[in-house]
Amino acid sequence: MDRWQLRIDNYWKFRFHEKIKKKRKMRERIKKIIIDYQKNKKEAIGLEIHYQLSNDNCQLPKYPQNPGTL
Repeated sequence: MDRWQLRIDNYWKFRFHEKIKKKRKMRERIKKIIIDYQKNKKEAIGLEIHYQLSNDNCQLPKYPQNPGTL
């Protein structure tokens, strides 16, 4: 092989490995995005439940109900 052919081969090998690295980084980035989305969703659900419970707790002293009057 001549010198130019070696350069071309090396270039294509380099490009091939760069594409693999790029795809791997993209997969890792998407995986992180999905994990963050799931965490945020769980936190939002947790906050919503906490908010509902705290509202109920706040309303109980304002409007005490006697179990005998229900």
